[in-house]
Formats: sequence, structure tokens, C-alpha cells
Amino acid sequence: MRRALAWLGPPPPSAWVALGLQAAAGGALCFVPLFDLLGYEFAAALALLASLTAGPVALALGRRARGEWARVAVLPVYLRALAWLGLSLAAPLALISLNALRVPNCNWLDGWLFVLLLPFAGGAAAAAWGLALGLCIRRRWLGGLAYAGVWLGLAGLAVWRVWTGPEVDSWNPLVGWVAGPVYEEVVRPGWALAWSRLHDLAWALGPLAVVAGLRGLHPQRAFLAGAALLALAFGLGREADGLGFGRSTAAVERALPEELRTAHFRLRHAVGLEPERARLLARDCEFRLHQLLAALGPVELPPLTVYLFPDAQTKRRWTGAGHTQYVKPWLNLLVLNAADFPHPTLKHELVHAVAAAFGSWPIRASARGALWVNPGLTEGIAVALDWPVGALDPHTWSAAMRRLGKAPDVRALFGPVGFWSAAANRSYTLAGSFVRYLLERHGPAALRQAYAQGSLEGAYPGTLDGLIQGWEAHLDALPVPPAALESARARFAQGSVFQRACAHEVAGLRAAAGRALARDPARAGALAEELLGHLPGDPQALELQLEARAGAGAPAEARALALALLARADLLEADRTRLTVRLAELELELGLPAQARDRLQAVLSNPATAEEAVRASAIRLEALERGLAGQRVLAFLARGKTDALALLELRQATLEQPAWGAAWYLLGRALWNLGEPARALPCLRRALDEGLLHPALLAEDLRLVIQAAYRTGNGDGGGPAAVATAALTLMQFPRFPGDLALALDWLERLAFDASQPLEAP
Repeated sequence: MRRALAWLGPPPPSAWVALGLQAAAGGALCFVPLFDLLGYEFAAALALLASLTAGPVALALGRRARGEWARVAVLPVYLRALAWLGLSLAAPLALISLNALRVPNCNWLDGWLFVLLLPFAGGAAAAAWGLALGLCIRRRWLGGLAYAGVWLGLAGLAVWRVWTGPEVDSWNPLVGWVAGPVYEEVVRPGWALAWSRLHDLAWALGPLAVVAGLRGLHPQRAFLAGAALLALAFGLGREADGLGFGRSTAAVERALPEELRTAHFRLRHAVGLEPERARLLARDCEFRLHQLLAALGPVELPPLTVYLFPDAQTKRRWTGAGHTQYVKPWLNLLVLNAADFPHPTLKHELVHAVAAAFGSWPIRASARGALWVNPGLTEGIAVALDWPVGALDPHTWSAAMRRLGKAPDVRALFGPVGFWSAAANRSYTLAGSFVRYLLERHGPAALRQAYAQGSLEGAYPGTLDGLIQGWEAHLDALPVPPAALESARARFAQGSVFQRACAHEVAGLRAAAGRALARDPARAGALAEELLGHLPGDPQALELQLEARAGAGAPAEARALALALLARADLLEADRTRLTVRLAELELELGLPAQARDRLQAVLSNPATAEEAVRASAIRLEALERGLAGQRVLAFLARGKTDALALLELRQATLEQPAWGAAWYLLGRALWNLGEPARALPCLRRALDEGLLHPALLAEDLRLVIQAAYRTGNGDGGGPAAVATAALTLMQFPRFPGDLALALDWLERLAFDASQPLEAP
């Protein structure tokens, strides 16, 4: 110990500062949700602090060595700097390890890998910069100023790359990896992070080796090492895109080589996207822009670029966001997954691009003081103008949330802390409902003013409290059916990522188990068991286990698990009805039709049953009364996938019972899901002609007819007239108020097409 302390030498004052700051940060983070366990967020916070403290410690050691010897043995001095870095990290790591007695740590291996790759690797790079400066600069204050300049330069470069490029994550020498949107919950160390850290270390150690050649004992070796390290850094930088930590615009556009231009948009997409689908998505962009300008008033917009990635995995590879769709309004750039037409999130994201015309400089969102973003207004206006309607609209969801006591204070949503600390679906829904209320009563001019100034104050008559009270009274007067209330209970049950235990590990296990279900049920079952180890008794993990048993050919075991789950008093009603349908499916597979029939009838008679469970129950009950044709339909439904054999079973059922509307509906829906609208349309129409006994099936069939008729065109019984007929019929037989909004949206699209005919492909 004495020899080690003698080798380490007396600590410079900056070392005591580093020890104190890291210990204080570690202790404080033990009480910050999501940062309170050994994982990515904790390691990233230590890494940022290490980049600030490790450099000055090494700088002081370098100045001391320079003053003691004319020719410095640089390597031992650097090793001492690393030792002080390790000592500074020891206290926070000890504290977070002890904190595991209070907060569960679900993946120690990933946690320690993040510590190695973020604070330790980053601190090692910072120590190299500091030591090089300490060996070169005599004056203490000038050395400190130089290190601050290096740090600020690297920080500015990292911000500049994110600012000017398409990415939303950041690979940088200071933190290592800023992982992007909080909604991307699967965050794990990988090779891209390892290559990035090697790149950072090479750029830091290369200049240090050159300085060592100038000040050290073995200049030739040092110069050779420096040249090799700089060559390595340069080579890794050239291959950054291929190694996974590069995000250049040129590389992204090489991944999306196809381009389609319209009057207001430039769309880039992958080679595999069908030309007709690309043309429809481009047309969708123009239509949604037309709608938004009609709602907000005219604005001047430059051409907008839309990146359409083929899937979430590819998008995350090139931008850092997989399932998160986003806009960079200051770049007039939308980054989306190329979902089917009509695009489900295009209008929401396009609102941000349009609102940039009156947003605050420089980010072109709703903000005060340039960068103090008002997320309630920024996201609220997007929800309010997109106004997503399925079974319920955001007003009804918000009313249900209030009645369940799950609605956060809407005032807090108009500040960054309150908005992001609440569950995302609650924040977005409530903010959207409130902004829509303001838009409906006060018009777009006041909303544009509020958005531009980053605050509701002064843009509307009266006080903010008065506006909120009026909105709350509006919500409280809305009818909320029991099914809607139970759906809301399930929809808003999960808290924000900051409120969940082991959020990243659990999200990763759920995603992996979901992927494994189809190809490897045994693996899915093992992952479900691992999930249950972290979340004992978790209903979702138990359902994964159930599906794994069913997929492995053990329906009796799956049925036993379903019965045990249904016996739980804490199961949400929406989950209970859905699980009851699944239990009935298992009982049909086991040859227990009487029990299955009773369960399906109970689901249909329950007013809290969600729409999908209603449709599933109605079809199965009909199938039980249709003899051999019904058995074919049940076999198709139990198969769980649409392939040639499944289609053959459905087609045979329609031949055996040609007057059975539900069989035609299923065949049409299967063909639609396979991307065959022209083949699906006659089947869906035949279902209407033969009659669909349950209103839920009728409404869904009409929704599909609208889309298939639009996609088919005039040649095969589709076209504008067919779309309009189906939309008007849906308005006569709406299942929900959302059906009226859906039909009106399609009629608006037809009017837009008539006023601005489709361009030739």
C-alpha cells in the first residue's frame, strides 16, 4: 500500500475536487429515478463529469512532471492520471452498488460495460488531453483555459453534428453516447459504442504521444506510436458510418437512394419501397399539408425533406431513433418509418414542420429565451391538429383519464420537467386535448401567437387558470362509456420510463421475447421467466409465458396459465376480456366448444369489452354455428398467420357457405393484409352484400372497403365514387364517433384529389 501511495504521489488540488464531485454526484443520483441503478443513465452522467474533472487532474500531473524533469517519462504520469480517475469513480460506483439494496439492478453486466465504455474510457481520453496540455503549457491558468477550450470545442462539435445532421443520438468524446429519445427504451452497449470509444481514445492518445516525443525520454518510439494512433483514429473516422457510430447525411441518403419530388416535398426512400406506395405516400404529404394550412392559415415554407426508412431497425441504425418518428424543424426535415398508406403519424410530424414558420428561433419550436422549449405547446399543437381518432378521440381519452384520477396537472405539462416526467401517452393526450379546446374556441391566430412566444399567457383572454377550468368543465361533461373507461384504465396504466423498475432491461426482454415467439417459443418462454424474475407476477410476462407454451404445442398448459391469470383480482378489465377470448381459442383447440361458447358470449355481453375483442368473439361465435365452414374459419384464426394454406381454408369456407358474410370479410381482410387491395375489395363488398351480423364487423369492413377502393383505382370497381359511397355508408352506421371523423377525412381527401389531380407515376 505504501509503495502504491508513493508511486501515486501527493494528489493535486484538482484530484480532491474530482473525488468530491463524483462522490456527491453518485450520492445524488441514487435518488433520481432512472439514474438510481447501475445502468446507462448513471454511467452517462458520470462520464460527463469525468470529462470535466479527469483532464484538469492530468493537466496538473503533467505540469508537476514537467517542472521536475527536463525529459518526462510520460507513460507513468498518464497511468497515475488513470489511477486518480479510477479513485474518483470508486465512490459513486460503491454508492450505486449499495443502492441496489433499495433499487433493483436487473443487468449488472450491462451496467459495468457502460461504466467501462462511458466514464472510464471518456475519462481516459480527457486525461490524455489534459496531460498533453500540462506538458506543453507552463502557466496554470493558461493550461486550464486551454483545457476548457478543448472541452467546449468538443461539446460544440457534438452539438453541431446533431444540429446539422439527421441523427437524434450523439457519439461524442465527452459522454460517449447520448442515446437519443427517451421513448427508445431498449438501450444496451454494443460494438458501435466500443468502436466509437476506440476512435475517441485514438484521437486523444495520438496527440499525447506526439507531445511525449517532444518532451519524453524515447522520442522515436513516441512519434511512431503517435503516428500509428492518429492513423487508427483517421481510419476509424473514415469507416464510422459502416461501424455504426457515424451519422452523416451522405450515408443516410445512400441508404435511401430513391427520390420522389412533389410541389412541396422531397421524399427519400429505400429501394424496396414499391413505386405506387411511394407515390401514394408523397400524395399523402401534399394532402396533409393542405389540411394543416387550411386549419392554421397560410405560411411560407421551404421545400420539406422526408426520409422514409423501410423499418424501425434500419431507422435506428442510421438516426438513433427506431420507433420514434421525429422532425427537425430548423432543417425542414421529417424522419419517418415508411408505414402503409395513409401514413399513421405523418400529419402529427408535419404539424411541427408547418409550425416552424412561426416557431421561435433557432429551433423553430415553441420556446422562450431561444432554447427553453414549451413541450405542452410544441406537442399539443401536433396532437390537436392531427387529432387521432380510433375508438376514442383525445378529448374522450382525457375525460376518462380525469375520471380515473390518472391525469397529471395540465399546468405542469407546459414546462419540460412536468411534460417529460409524466407518462408520454398521458402528456401528449392531455396537452393535445387542451390545445384543441383553445383552437376550437379562440381560433388559429391566438394559437400561433402563443406558440411563437412559448407561452399561453397574453395570447388568450382571461387567465390560464380560467382557460383550464373551462377545458376541464368541457371534459367533465363528455359521456364516457364503460368500455372507454376500461380501455383508458389499461391504456394509461403504465407510468413513465422514470417510474419503472429496470426500464431498459425489461423493455429489451419484452422486445426479444416478442420476436422469439414465432420462431423459437422455448426461447420466448425462457425470456418470459427472466422477466418474471425482475417483475414477479407481472401480467404481461405471464401472457408471454402463456403464448410461449401455446406456440410450443402445449395448449393445456397455456390454458392453465390463462385460468390462473383470470383468477387474479388485480387484472384490468380490458385485459381480462382480451385474455378471455384467448382462453376460448385455447379451449376450441382442446375440443371444449361449450366452455369456449360461454366465454365468448360473456365477452360480448360485457360493456367494457374493447372493439378488437368484440370482433374476435363475434366471429368465433358465428363460426361455432356454421358446421364444416365454421371449423375452417376457426382453424384459420387459430393458425395466427396468413399463408397459402390459411387462404385456402378461408376460400373453401366461402364456397361451402357462400351466404356467410363473416367468412367473406375474413378473406377480404386477409388479402388486404397481404397487400392485395384489388383482390380484397370484391370479398369485402361481398361481405356487405351477404350481411354482417355484428355492428363491429360491419364498421371494420367499411373501413377496409374505403382503403381498398382508394388503392384499387377506377379499373377494378374502386375509385373515388366507391370510396365516397363506403364513407357515406360508414357515416350512417358508425361504431364510434371516430368513424365519422374517419369518413370525413376520406371525403376531404377525395375533394383534394379532384382539385389537384394525381401526377402521372
